Amino acid sequence: MQVFQVLREAAQRRLAGDAQGALALLHPLEQTDGDHPFVPFEIGLTLDAMDLEAQAIPYYERAIALGLPHEQRCTALLGLGSSLRNAGLAEEAVTVLRDAAEQFPNHMGLRCFYALAQFDAGESAASVRTLMGAVLDLSPESVQPFAHGLRSYADRLE
Repeated sequence: MQVFQVLREAAQRRLAGDAQGALALLHPLEQTDGDHPFVPFEIGLTLDAMDLEAQAIPYYERAIALGLPHEQRCTALLGLGSSLRNAGLAEEAVTVLRDAAEQFPNHMGLRCFYALAQFDAGESAASVRTLMGAVLDLSPESVQPFAHGLRSYADRLE
C-alpha cells in the first residue's frame, strides 16, 4: 500500500473509533516514511484520540517542523496546544495557541482552545476576553446591539 493509502485507512479507522488499529498501520510508516509530515501528524491525532496527549506532543511538533499544508498545520497547532494543556503545560499551550490564533484568526475552535489554556494558566480575565471576542466576531444578531458595550466590558476585566 502507498503512503497516502495507509494514511487514509488509518484516518478512517481513527474516526471510526479504532485508534489501536490506526496506530498499528501507522507505526511501520514511521520507520519507512517518517519524514513525510502527514505520518507524524496522523500519529499525533491518533494518540490524541487515545487520550495519550503527552505522547502526541512530539509527533505534532515533528509534523509542524516538517511542513504541513495550511489546513493540516492549523489542526496540528490546535492538537499540539490542546495536548500541552492536557499534559499540564498550560503556559506552553497558551504560547502555541496564541500564535496559532494569530495565524488563523477566523478559526473559532483555536480561539476556544486558546481560552481554555489561558484559564488553566491562571489568566481567567484573558480567557473571558478571548471567548467574548470569538462570540462577538461570530456576530449573531442577538449580540450585535450590545457588541460595543460587551467589548468594552471585556477589555476592562482584571
